[in-house]
Formats: sequence, C-alpha cells, structure tokens
Amino acid sequence: MYVGGTDGFGVAQLVLEVLSNAVDQHLVGRCHRIDLRVDADGSVTIDDDGPGIRTGAVDGMPPLVERLTKNPQRPTADGHRPHVHVGRLGAGLSVVNVLCERFELMTVREGIESSVAFEQGILVSPLDERAVKRASGTRVRFRADPAIFDDTYPEMQVVSSRIDDLSFVAPRLAIGVSRAGVPLAGIVERVEKLQRRGTIGPVAHHRGRYGNELVPIDVEIALSWSDVSHEPAILSFVNLERTHEHGQHVLGMRDALRAGFGRARWEVVARGLLAVVSVVLDDVILGSPTRERLDSPASRPAVAAAAHAVMASRLQRLSARQV
Repeated sequence: MYVGGTDGFGVAQLVLEVLSNAVDQHLVGRCHRIDLRVDADGSVTIDDDGPGIRTGAVDGMPPLVERLTKNPQRPTADGHRPHVHVGRLGAGLSVVNVLCERFELMTVREGIESSVAFEQGILVSPLDERAVKRASGTRVRFRADPAIFDDTYPEMQVVSSRIDDLSFVAPRLAIGVSRAGVPLAGIVERVEKLQRRGTIGPVAHHRGRYGNELVPIDVEIALSWSDVSHEPAILSFVNLERTHEHGQHVLGMRDALRAGFGRARWEVVARGLLAVVSVVLDDVILGSPTRERLDSPASRPAVAAAAHAVMASRLQRLSARQV
C-alpha cells in the first residue's frame, strides 16, 4: 500500500523516499552532492552534504525520533518549499523506517553529530549527540525487512532511471551511485542525446523564473526540430518528477509554439519536434488517477512565456546565420 509492492520495486521506492529528502535540500540550495551505495545484501547507504537535520523540537517541528516514527502532519518537517517526491508515492521516512529490518540515521548540523537506530520501526539505539569538527551532512543506512519483502535488493533499473532523470533536470546536483558517478548533464544534453537525423540547427534553450514573488515558477525548456517527419517527442517534468500524461506546462508550450508559427495547427508545428519541459513550483496540483498530469493552472502561462523566449532566441540565431 505504501511503496507499491513487496518485491524489488517496493524496495526501490524506499531508496527514492530517502533520496527525496536530500533532493529537497538541493532545491533550496543547501545540498550539492549525494552518494548512494547498495551492498550485496541489499543494505543501502545514502550520504549527502546538506545542512544536517535538526534533532530537537523547534517552531512546531517535532523531535527527530518522533519524525521517524509518526506520519507527518505537513509535507516537510520544517515547512520548506518547494518540496518534491523523487519516489512515486511520497510515503516519508517514518514509513521507510517501519518497513526496514534496520534503519540508522547519522546527521551533523552546526558542529553536533547526532545518531539514532531502529529495528522494524522500534527504537533500539536512542538519540546520541556529541560535538565534532566535521562538515554538515546526513547519512541514512537501511535494509528492507525480509519478513515483509520477498527480495531485499532494490530494483536498480527503477532507481537508475529516476537518477538519470534527475541528472538532466537538476544538473548542478552530483549523484554518485555505488562507485560510479552519474555524469552531470542538463536538458539540452538530453535533447541532443535523443536527437534524430535531419536535425535543424542547434537546440533552443531557456531557463527563467515566472509567476510572481508569492507564487514563483521556475521553468526550463529545450526544443529541437528535425526535417524528417516524425511524431513529436516530448518529455515533461514537474518538481523533477516525470509527468507521463503532460498537462498544463505542455499546453503552455503548445500555446507559444502555435503563436510563433502564425497560429498553425499543432500537428504542423509539432512535426519533427523534440522537447523537454521542466517546471518547479509550490502547491502542485496533479490530475488523472495515476497523478501523472500537471493541473496547476499557473504553470501554463509561465511555460508559454518561457517558450516565447526560446522562439525569439532561436529566430535571432537563425537570422544571424543568414546574415
């Protein structure tokens, strides 16, 4: 119910849930490196260079042990935004903890190292704190409970695919998997990687912040066309999560591209199109039974404005080449 199965897919969701916490910190500029290691027995270790975790109760935030044993009352413990779920289900650390044979957390924040351990969700090593002279960061080590899961080894194809997406939409975040790092890239590189023969000109790219101060929306878009007729290929993301059914952000791109081509039919505009659209915003509204469509209405004009900028840049480059 919480992680989608008791096989390797379910264990992969545990990995992604823990990964989400570090990615959240990256989005607000407080984490730049994540290392993920999976041992032969399925034990998973995830290290990050973030600010560390507050362990005590402060500003309505419960103490760490409570956060690891009770379902949260709000999306994030400290209320930071934007908040993302790298996994599909957004279960949280308390669910990961109770589904693990052993769950250990060690965090360094403001010169204090704190560690705690659980077995099957039950506290076995109380919170221990001591002063250290070490950089901040957090390490979580866990192993799925073999009494619950048929296979305690995570389905690495699921994990690798999600990290591959992250390497494109969060290019400034370095993620190391086992002993091999994931190469840094961006959505321009992803479009170039997927380009087919007959590509016309370089990839058109734009990144910007839209919306307003109260509801900011970060938009990044990359476009490419081929003179070989084929169906459009569009990859869309919201808060780093793939939206397989697209939604308002893709509609915004369509609005701008149709306007740029003199209100031509979408079928004409999209012929040979390869596009990646990524938005990051607060209070995401997801539609469809599988929650894979973005329904947040503010994202449509934001992406339309970004796509207009892309088209203007592309036309300038083409004009300069002709001159």
